[in-house]
Amino acid sequence: MTSRHIRSARSLGLLLLSVIAWIVPSVPADAAPRRGVRVRVVRPARVNAHRRAGYWRGWRRGTRVRVLPVGYAAVVVGGRRFFHYGGVYYEPAGSEYVVVAPPVGAVIAAVPEGCVPAAFGGIAYNYCAGTYYAPAPGGFAVVAAPIGITVDELPVGCEEVVTVNGVDHYSCDGLYYKPLEREGATLYVTVKP
Repeated sequence: MTSRHIRSARSLGLLLLSVIAWIVPSVPADAAPRRGVRVRVVRPARVNAHRRAGYWRGWRRGTRVRVLPVGYAAVVVGGRRFFHYGGVYYEPAGSEYVVVAPPVGAVIAAVPEGCVPAAFGGIAYNYCAGTYYAPAPGGFAVVAAPIGITVDELPVGCEEVVTVNGVDHYSCDGLYYKPLEREGATLYVTVKP
């Protein structure tokens, strides 16, 4: 065998290992199985996620930036100062800013681009891939996800599948989204874990 053949075989072997690692689901080491619940982590390839345009699309919590975007607004919640632009919330971290979960109670003048109406329980919510806004004095307030609301896409970064009584749910920030089919489309309803 020539050295060229050996390099090709190694490359093929590494490629196969990469494919196998991608396909085989893993369970976090600290995941404690509960009775009747089976947890497995999957890739978000087959879900209606993040279809709409919006500045908030693609931003992940923990991302650090040195400079806030032009046009940001300050928001104070519970005595803590946050900054907001286009559905992304930042908190000061030394000389930088870190992207954080939208703080419940933050009030902004208008919902970010890409949010969609999601009426439930007589309230005209707006939904932005995991963030719920409800009408409030001075604009729209970030609120906790209402249990039982139906939305058309999962929150950004929602990848964990939890099987409860034989039905798969997506576990996102301590809330479950149960998929359901309606008129040929997949929708998601929030349920308590």
